[in-house]
Amino acid sequence: MKPRICVPITAATTKTAIAQIAKANRLADIIELRLDYTQEPDIPRLVKACRKPVIATARSRKEGGRLKLAHRKRSDMLLQAIRSGADFADIELSSPPAFRKGLNCRVILSYHNFRETPKDLRKIYGKIKEQKPFIAKIATYARTQDDQIRLLDLLCQAKEDKQRLIVVAMGPNGRLSRIIGPFLGSYLTYASLGPESAPGQISIVKLKKLYKYLPFSAGG
Repeated sequence: MKPRICVPITAATTKTAIAQIAKANRLADIIELRLDYTQEPDIPRLVKACRKPVIATARSRKEGGRLKLAHRKRSDMLLQAIRSGADFADIELSSPPAFRKGLNCRVILSYHNFRETPKDLRKIYGKIKEQKPFIAKIATYARTQDDQIRLLDLLCQAKEDKQRLIVVAMGPNGRLSRIIGPFLGSYLTYASLGPESAPGQISIVKLKKLYKYLPFSAGG
């Protein structure tokens, strides 16, 4: 199988975001527009510039957002992105229920924890799954290798549930999850164009070189 690699666009301005997107179009399978990074983004222009499927997200500060944005502002940005043609919207589990109203797209319902990997991962996964998103996503900071293994183990449960799932173990102890996650069932993996948008992210150039040497990454 061929792993899907998603590249986050983390530019501070629309102009620099367009330049990042041009590079991502050549390298990535999916492009994530991190609208919480860009000051007053020209959202229709950004979506139009993407030649690959687009994930739109406007993250809260609590879950890694760069800019401080009110819930209403974040919701409006996502609506504009979807209306402009974005394929997915990544929305935090912690967002108000009304936040997801009117989003006629494939929703990625996500949980991010930049401090630790909680003991109740299964409970968190269950809360996401019961809302029946197109994709569930759990990204937590791995303090130990065991944290990384617990995250990857969720992929087995997701397979039984027939639930699409993305898992990310952030930090130095989670790098292996970013490499092998897709081969264990993670819907995609994230890689950077340069500056990482999350701890432990691998550059897409390095990741694609590595995949060339993995025998199970060949094929369609």
